[in-house]
Amino acid sequence: QALMQNRQPKSMAIIGGGPVGSEIATFYNSFGTRVILFQMEKNILDKEDVDIAKLAHEAMEKSGVEIVSGASIDQFINSCGGVYGVKVTEAGVAQTHAVEQVVMATGKRSNISRLGLEDWLELDSQGNIQTNAEQRTNIKHIFAAGDVDGGMQFTHIAHYEGVIAGKNAARSAKNKRSGFEKSDQRVVPRAIFVIPEIASVGQTEQQAKEKFGKVLIGKAYTDGLGRSITEHAGKGMVKIIAHPKTRKVIGGHIMCERAGEMIHEIALAMHLNASVDKLASMIHAFPTYNEGIVLAAEAVKME
Repeated sequence: QALMQNRQPKSMAIIGGGPVGSEIATFYNSFGTRVILFQMEKNILDKEDVDIAKLAHEAMEKSGVEIVSGASIDQFINSCGGVYGVKVTEAGVAQTHAVEQVVMATGKRSNISRLGLEDWLELDSQGNIQTNAEQRTNIKHIFAAGDVDGGMQFTHIAHYEGVIAGKNAARSAKNKRSGFEKSDQRVVPRAIFVIPEIASVGQTEQQAKEKFGKVLIGKAYTDGLGRSITEHAGKGMVKIIAHPKTRKVIGGHIMCERAGEMIHEIALAMHLNASVDKLASMIHAFPTYNEGIVLAAEAVKME
C-alpha cells in the first residue's frame, strides 16, 4: 500500500528500520517527502554487519531522512485534519511527531490465515507452514514454497523454492518414490536497495566471532576506486569474513554502488568453498567497483 498511492504525502513516519522500512524511506525521501524513520535499535538495518549498518545509518541521515533511534512507540493519534500524531519515547523523553501518513514496517507474516490450514498442516508458533528440504509438508502430497514456509523471505528464495516444490509435486502426482530435489540454502545473497546499495551473504563479523572466537576480516573502502571517483559515488565499503584456519570465505558485506551485483562474486567463492587467497589472486578489470573485493581479500587479518 505504501507504494501504490495516488498522491505523494508531504510527510511520513515509518515504524521499523529494517530492509523494507529503509527502502521505503529512501524511495519517498528521494521525491522530497519529509521522512521520519523510527528504529528501536541504535542503528537501522541492525541485522546487517555492524560496520555496514553504521555506514548505512550515516548515509541515510546525510540524505535527509530523520532517524529516531532507540524509539519506543507509545500511541498513534488520528486527527480529523488528515494528520497523524506519533507519540514516542526517545531516551526517556516523551515526544509527539505530526505526519500525514504512517507506514508499519515491523516484519512480515505468512498470508495463510484464511485458508484454514491449521486443522491439517503443521504450523510453527508464527503461523508458518513447516516444510522439509523437499518443500514437503507433513502431508506427503502437499508442498509449500516462499514466504509461507517461514524461511528467508526474499523473492529469489521464493522463486528457488517454488521450482523445487513444483518439480517434487509433479513427481508426487506421478507416484514416484525417488528423484525428489532438495533445497540447498547454504549460500543466499541478499540486497537492500537504499542509497548506496547494500548487499550481504553468509556470516557477519559478530556471528563468525561467536562461532569461532577469532576470524579473518578484510576491509576496503571503495571511495578511492577509479570507478567510484569518476561517478562521484561517495563513501562505501567491502568487507570479507574468512575462516580462521581454512581461510575459506564465509561471509561478505558490501555498501556501495552496484553492491547487489558485486555480492555474487563473493557468494560464488562461498558456493565453491574457495579461500580468500583465491579470491584475492584473480585479476579484475579496471575501472570497476569489483576491484574493492580484491582489496578487501588482500587485506584480511585475524581479529
